[in-house]
Amino acid sequence: MEAIKTLTNEIQNAAATADEAGRKELLDSLRDLQYSIEKPEDTMQRVIHLHLVIAITRTAVDLKIFNIPGDSDGPLRLQDLASRTGADPALLALVKATDNSYHVKDTPHAFIVRDDQRNGRGLVASSQTSKNLSIAEIQAGLYHNYDVLGLAYQVLPDFLASTKYQTPTETHKAAFQKAWNTDLPLWLWFQSRPKETAQFNRFMIAQRSSTPNTFNFLPIEEECKNWPAEKPLFVDIGGASGQQCIEFRKRFPDMRGRVTFQDLPREIEHAISQGLSDGVEAMAHDFYTPQVIKGAKFYYLRAILYDHLDDKAILILKNIMQVMEKDSLILLDEMVLPNHNVDWFATQTDLTMLAAFGSMEQTEAQWKSLLDGVGLKAVGKFCIQSKEDKLIMSLSKTMQAIYASRPSATAQLQLTLKSLPVPTIFSSSNTALVRVHAAGINPSDVANAILDRFGAKKPIIPGRDFAGTVIQAPSDPQLEGADVNGTSGRELSLSIDGTHAEYIAVPVEGLAIKPKCLSWTQASAMGVPYSTAYLMLEKAAARAGDVVLIFGARGAVGKAARELANAKGLKIITTSRVDGADVNVTSDENLNNVLELNNGRGPSIILDCAGSPVLMEKGLAILGKSRRYIFASGMRGGRPEVKINVMTMLAMDQSLHGVNSWSLTLAETKDIMNKLRKMFEDGEIQGPEEESLTKIKLTDAVEAYQEVAKFDGKKFVIAMQDQQSSVGFYSKFGMRFSPQF
Repeated sequence: MEAIKTLTNEIQNAAATADEAGRKELLDSLRDLQYSIEKPEDTMQRVIHLHLVIAITRTAVDLKIFNIPGDSDGPLRLQDLASRTGADPALLALVKATDNSYHVKDTPHAFIVRDDQRNGRGLVASSQTSKNLSIAEIQAGLYHNYDVLGLAYQVLPDFLASTKYQTPTETHKAAFQKAWNTDLPLWLWFQSRPKETAQFNRFMIAQRSSTPNTFNFLPIEEECKNWPAEKPLFVDIGGASGQQCIEFRKRFPDMRGRVTFQDLPREIEHAISQGLSDGVEAMAHDFYTPQVIKGAKFYYLRAILYDHLDDKAILILKNIMQVMEKDSLILLDEMVLPNHNVDWFATQTDLTMLAAFGSMEQTEAQWKSLLDGVGLKAVGKFCIQSKEDKLIMSLSKTMQAIYASRPSATAQLQLTLKSLPVPTIFSSSNTALVRVHAAGINPSDVANAILDRFGAKKPIIPGRDFAGTVIQAPSDPQLEGADVNGTSGRELSLSIDGTHAEYIAVPVEGLAIKPKCLSWTQASAMGVPYSTAYLMLEKAAARAGDVVLIFGARGAVGKAARELANAKGLKIITTSRVDGADVNVTSDENLNNVLELNNGRGPSIILDCAGSPVLMEKGLAILGKSRRYIFASGMRGGRPEVKINVMTMLAMDQSLHGVNSWSLTLAETKDIMNKLRKMFEDGEIQGPEEESLTKIKLTDAVEAYQEVAKFDGKKFVIAMQDQQSSVGFYSKFGMRFSPQF
């Protein structure tokens, strides 16, 4: 049909003038067109014989058929091809010819063959497909997929059925292990299979040959200005033969610093035997163990993490993070899937990972969740091949935090939002890294960070209360992944950095398991208020039936005191109009109405959560015999002194107690938080009401401090938007990662 020839010519012309993205779009369109005009029998024949296509193609590769026409000046007679391969001409002629027309083999468009081929008189010439299949690296890929992965593909349906079609949860328990009856992951299985290993390594060259040079897309020179020559510059982790290091040196021949690729000993021995390029070093290293090169500018991971489930990917990243310094970046060169309309190439790769490793390619949202979980944040994204969703992310270990510092020795304290390193947790440390989901701001934080009342070291990150997820806990690995909350007295924000940051380092003895019934913001808002109220009632030795008068019952500590007093069966009197009190009163000049409410007797206990010197003097005046006055706030209004009649207190056997939550250790606060958690989960107390909390972003926290300084009872909570920290990464898609310092 003339129209088809014309259309074919137009398509070929379009392909010849298109860029790479246009050419691939054309391929997809033609493929879709083919499928759209198929009849059921066409689809049947195409699909059910897919196994046959790769089997016959592998046979042709064994016979070196694809390379023979390319070695000749023109078409070969089928008999000549048979002579050169030693195969029967009838066996070679596995195509059906029509009258004097060009036709193709079962291997799509592998050869162009004239008629009369059954008699050995046909002519065989190269097609584009046969030329492509003559490339040694592509043939290696055929062997790898047929010989190694073919069995895994064969058992994949049964494997998925055995898992009830659930996402794999165990690293390296995949269809591959079932197919080969082995417990070894693919990489260790390769170690006893040198032939298969060589084929795979050669195949990887073909896989990457069509990918543009990664380093053309990254701001390497800008990142490396003034980089010291004695420091490591570029470390390719799992770098096989070191090809990326070679490309890096070619692209930046004069850049200072050491360039090293790492892999298992067998790979390194092979690479050294082939000869190393100038300026490139090789090192045996298992990336499941701690990284040994410290302080490199770039740690490069190319197609490494996609072989692993999250637990192993996290281990690999943590091993790198241990040695990253302030300027270090992880370059993550990976496939990043879109949320929909996934390209066929990406889908094939994704399913291969499922069969071989029990892992899968990830969307950008999934990558972000993984990276957030270890304290990395993408600080750069560089798209290399959008059609195949190749992305490089540059990852950094930096985070956002509120920072209290003095511009000079005599200057007043200033609060700023600052980018700081994510804390590094060492394997020998008894400290955990916690990703903060929410952090409360208390009046005591203002007193510490702005008024400098507690002698905290400066500069420092302020904040005492937090709720978050444990990312690293070397001394107690079972804690990793746990949802926790906590508060502190003498440590957080005094001697060590506090909680108003995206990530915090907390000694393990200070981590309490978060009450399941509380939201992140509620759990982060209850630390100081509820632990203080708990201590006040403990100090008061409160018993069921005691009458308790609460000053400042509308504030966070006062509200907590009301809940805890109610749980203990106390009779509550307040000087504010609040819910939850047995009797509400309005303060008069001498608080005489309080006496009337208790049959002329003073309250058993006064809990002063207000810090008013006037109220304190009035409260002491009505306190009965053998009664307790407990206060937990410094006197406000510039008047720290209160008149006390010592002789009256002595005669009445009264006691006056101050409760200072700043004096508590982390272990002591954890003990209190655990007791409170039981009360929350048993329904004895409810916690801060969600609607009473003013939720803000970390970027607005400096302004919120000024609001809290008004001491008007409003409770602010920093709610981390995406729990992000500084990460950057580069991939074939274009992302880069760096640690947060």
